[in-house]
Amino acid sequence: WLVEKCQPLLEAYQPRLQDLEPLKQLEQSLSALDGELLERMSEQAPNMAEFRQAFRRMLQGLEVEQGKKTAAVPTPAGAATQAAPTASASGSTSQAAASAAAPTRVGGDRDLMAVYRLCQDQLRNASLYLAARNGLDTEVFRINRFITWLGVNQLPPATQNKTQLRPVAKEKLDVISGLYQEQRWLDLVAELEPSLVKAPFWMSGQRMVCEALDELQAEGALNAVKQGVRDFVARLPGVVNLTFNDDTPFADEKTRQWLQQIQQSGPGPAMGAALTVDTSGISQDWEDTYQQATSLAQDKQLRDALSLFQDGVMRSTSLREQALWRFNQARFCVEQGLLELALPLLKTLDDQLTRQGVDEWEPQVSKRVLELLLRCHQQGEASEDGRRCIGMLHARLCKLDLALAFDLTTH
Repeated sequence: WLVEKCQPLLEAYQPRLQDLEPLKQLEQSLSALDGELLERMSEQAPNMAEFRQAFRRMLQGLEVEQGKKTAAVPTPAGAATQAAPTASASGSTSQAAASAAAPTRVGGDRDLMAVYRLCQDQLRNASLYLAARNGLDTEVFRINRFITWLGVNQLPPATQNKTQLRPVAKEKLDVISGLYQEQRWLDLVAELEPSLVKAPFWMSGQRMVCEALDELQAEGALNAVKQGVRDFVARLPGVVNLTFNDDTPFADEKTRQWLQQIQQSGPGPAMGAALTVDTSGISQDWEDTYQQATSLAQDKQLRDALSLFQDGVMRSTSLREQALWRFNQARFCVEQGLLELALPLLKTLDDQLTRQGVDEWEPQVSKRVLELLLRCHQQGEASEDGRRCIGMLHARLCKLDLALAFDLTTH
C-alpha cells in the first residue's frame, strides 16, 4: 500500500540540493523498516527494493550535483587534495549503504532475504541498462523473471482461494488496457514489465507480455518469458486458482488456457504429463477422462470432474488398474491446486505400491507418485516435519530418477 500510494508522488518529485540530508535520513529509515519487515515476515515481507531504489537514484543525482558545486568553488591549495576523495566517497554513498546491508555470510532467514534483496537491486540495474540499449533484449526478460520469483517458494495464504494481496492499481490497468486495444505492443511491454516485477503472482500480465512479444516477433524474449512462467507454475501450480483481495483472479480464463498450452508445448516432462506404462489387458481411458475433467474444471465443475475418475476406479478389473486411475485422479488434483485432496490420495497410493512391491517391477508409476508427493510437500507450510518428509521423498526419488530429483531440488 505504501509503495503503491507513494510511487506516483516520487515520479513527479523534483529533489533540490537542500533535500539531500533529509533524503539520506529517509533512506536510512526505509532501510531500517525493510530490515524489520524481513526479520518479522521473512519471505512474506513486501518487496521494497524498487521503492528504495527510487530514493537511491535521487541521492546519487544530488550527490553528483553537490560534487560539481563544490568543485566550482575555489579552495585553498592545501585542501584540494582532500576534496577529491571526499567527492568520490560521497558519490558512492548509496552504493556502499546497499552493500553494507548485505551480511558477510548467511546465518538465517533474515540474512538470506537480505542477500536476495541485494541481488535483486544489482540485477535490476543490469536489466535497466540492457533495456536502455535494446528494449527487446532476451536477457532483460530472463533477468526480470529471475528477480521477480527469487525467494518465492510458496503461495500467499488464502481463504477459499482469496488472498489478501492487492491487485494492480486500476489506473495502471486502464493504461495497460488502452495500449493493448491500440496494439501499441512495444509501449505495452515497457508498461507491463515493471508492474510484473512488483506483482509476482499476476499471471494474466505475463500472458499479455507474451502476446505483445509475439506481435513484435521477438522470439528470444518470448521464449524467455514462457520458460520462466512455465517453471514458476510447475513449482506452484495452485497459483492459477487464487485471486487478489477484490476477487480478481491471478490468472483469468484466457490466461489459464494459455498456461495449459505453454506447459504442454514446453521442453522436458510437465507436471501433468501422461504416465507411460504397459496397458495391455486393461482399459486406457484415463487420459481421455483427464482431458474431460480439465474441461469441466475450466467450467468450475470440479466435483463432476473428480467423479469421472471415481467412475474409472469402479470400472477397474484389477488392483493395478485401480491404482492407475487413482494416480491420474491425484495428478488432476495437483494440477488444479487441490493439494488438500491430492496429498492423502498420494500417500495411500504410495503405501499401496510399496506394500505390493510395484516400485521394483514398474518404477515409472512409483516415480510419478513420488514426484507429485514431493511437489505437494514443497508447496505446503514450512515445518520441521515437512522438511524431514521432503528429504526422505527426495532420497527415494534419487534411486529411481536422479535427473528428475535434481529438477525438483529447491535450489
